[in-house]
Amino acid sequence: MARRKPWYSNPKKKFPHGYFYFHFTNLPTPKYRNGCYICFQVERTQPGPPMICYRGVFENQFYPKQPLHVELCFLKWYRDTILPLGGRYRVTWYISWSPCFQCAETVADFLGKHTNMSLRIVAARLYYSKKPECQQGLLSLCAAGATLAIMSPDEFKHCWETFVDHQGQPFQPQFNIDQNYQILTQRLKSILNTQRQNPMERLSPRTFTFHFRNLLDAPGRNATYLCVRVEKWKRGSFRPFYKWIFRNQFYPETLHAELCFLDWFRSIILLLGGRYQVSWYISWSPCSHCAAQVADFLRDHENVSLSIFAARLYLWDDEDEQGLQDLAEAGAQVAMMCPCDFEYCWDHFVDNQGMDFRYWKNVRRHYYFLQDKLNRILW
Repeated sequence: MARRKPWYSNPKKKFPHGYFYFHFTNLPTPKYRNGCYICFQVERTQPGPPMICYRGVFENQFYPKQPLHVELCFLKWYRDTILPLGGRYRVTWYISWSPCFQCAETVADFLGKHTNMSLRIVAARLYYSKKPECQQGLLSLCAAGATLAIMSPDEFKHCWETFVDHQGQPFQPQFNIDQNYQILTQRLKSILNTQRQNPMERLSPRTFTFHFRNLLDAPGRNATYLCVRVEKWKRGSFRPFYKWIFRNQFYPETLHAELCFLDWFRSIILLLGGRYQVSWYISWSPCSHCAAQVADFLRDHENVSLSIFAARLYLWDDEDEQGLQDLAEAGAQVAMMCPCDFEYCWDHFVDNQGMDFRYWKNVRRHYYFLQDKLNRILW
């Protein structure tokens, strides 16, 4: 099918029928579908009875401004059009590809900041679903409260009837639409269930550099990653014992990475007895809730010492500062990750395939700024 010229504005009211059949196919790996499209519906749920207030179709933006993926085009429109109205909204996306890693993280961050919006994402296909960073993107969306699903045959028909300029033509299901739906649904369930298991052995380079970058403002980094080194006292010194990686758990219940570690440590390591020295390299410093539980754990287990090195400070409110103080009072050593700590994690916790670690811009300046801020909190 010939490539049409990009749309000059977003959103459009209707989808050309040929375009819909081409881009909204649920073939697992179709060729030449580089663009992405969202058929969206915005329902106002409060105040008053639920009502559909907006429908339309978004396409990736190519010009006249900088290129934007379709998810970001929608968020920009939503900020300008819906947010000023106030109220609560339920948004549904019928999207030709599930969001990429960066877009998923950005959407998750948006949902975290705008709790008056709920989002259901129904994807025709999964975007690079075998890549760890894309899987993590989907998990981040779930953690932020989004609902994910694969488009069923009935939902393809609904989109045809609602969002397509079909000129009276009936919907014609594509070949193997039911079988492909079952395959993709099972694949999505597998990602959302088994990929939540802790611990992990390695991070992808992209996941590490995205989540551990010590930015002063870090949008889209909703998940917390925890690289753990456990050393056991043996023959007069602490010796390497375990190295694992933990992240937030979303299934069957939500747990922050720190609490996932405590569950694992209690059930696996403490039963072995002995003294342990534990080092955490964590993308966000612990929130107040996690800090309180970790502090209680340290008070109850004098055979465990803990050092925490954080890439960034999580300071949502004053209670988070108190949590850091409680950790220090319970005996934890709390510090910011310095440049050599990032390189250590790259070498020991990242599947870097022999690539050397490259420091990002301002890594040292941000470290000094964050360490000074942490010192003022602790002192």
